[in-house]
Amino acid sequence: MPSRQFHHKSRHGCANCKQRKIRCGEERPSCANCNRLGGRCSFLESDASGGPLFHSSPGSSGSTPQASAAGTHSPHERTEDLEQYDDALIKRWSEATCFTMSDRWETFRVWQVSVPALASDQPFLRHGLLALASMHVRYTSPPLLQSRYLDLATQHQARALAGYIPELRTITPGNCHALFAFSALLLPIRYSFISAMDGEIDPEDVLGEITSVFDYVIGATVIASRGAGWLRAGVLRPLMDRTTDPGDMLLYLVKEPQDALRSLMAYVEHLAREAEANNNSEILAKIPIYVRSIGMLTNAFPSEDAERRIFDDMIGWPHFVGGDLVRLLRERDQMALVVLAHYGVALHAFNGFWWLDKVGARLIQAISRMLRPEFLALVQWPLNRIAVEQASQHMYIM
Repeated sequence: MPSRQFHHKSRHGCANCKQRKIRCGEERPSCANCNRLGGRCSFLESDASGGPLFHSSPGSSGSTPQASAAGTHSPHERTEDLEQYDDALIKRWSEATCFTMSDRWETFRVWQVSVPALASDQPFLRHGLLALASMHVRYTSPPLLQSRYLDLATQHQARALAGYIPELRTITPGNCHALFAFSALLLPIRYSFISAMDGEIDPEDVLGEITSVFDYVIGATVIASRGAGWLRAGVLRPLMDRTTDPGDMLLYLVKEPQDALRSLMAYVEHLAREAEANNNSEILAKIPIYVRSIGMLTNAFPSEDAERRIFDDMIGWPHFVGGDLVRLLRERDQMALVVLAHYGVALHAFNGFWWLDKVGARLIQAISRMLRPEFLALVQWPLNRIAVEQASQHMYIM
């Protein structure tokens, strides 16, 4: 058989690549471009010879379980499934998922090569990689197969956490790199479970997932501070480097978020004056938390400085605001929820990352259902900014 001729343009590319007018590599079951960009490749629907990791059966369900159910499986459940698909999932990780962890090219090789190398000696980290790779496969799979990938990811996450938590008791030069890498992995894993929510979504489930994400970010900070010297001297150094120092960027923001956050800060100042007049010590104690949270939130929005990176600041916002805001969120403090809704706009701006798909919109709409009437006007900008009416056409909140 004669060898295939090279073409600058793909003759048999997938539908997404044709629409984007880019060359399709025609990889099966999902092309490299769709893997990298998080799209559902049309080859998954049409290629009978190279299907996904799982194959649908007559009894398989097309519905996707609630993300809040993640972690309910025993770490030792269905061992044969976990081991049977490991090689395929690691391949997915190294060829596609690793490139969706950040927007900084200097970290790509860390996630593609260094982190899997660490995982070879740390089973909990390996299960973390497999969990996120499973969720990535789920995202690009036909609806009939999605619940199976979610189940597989849930089992890997349970095993990962079962190994990760005991290691936190003693952070050493031997485990700090794997602990830090896994704590960073937990962020997209948990966000991907929010993205995977289907059917009727309880706002409490969304907020519960978000606060757990914040706990993981703060936990990563603890690991980084205790093992800073070891981490900066090791292979994960690019993950530690920052291009900017966090600070209040309100004066430098582009107009729309600047106006919204200024309005929010003005309302907090109004609350402070009222609390002082009424000698309300409880509200006065919360004011510094609100002010700091809004000030740090300015880093997560575009500014007039085109060189400033905002993805890392958006992801790291929970770290900069600390555990006090998380505590208020767990108490369902209304003003803390309003601030969080504005953070939802920052999340929504990175909707192109597959593991953030729909997360910002779902967070904002969930919060709007949890606020008392007198606070609803404060989230009008987030609601308008993401066009939540259109985004929620296929989402129902109890």
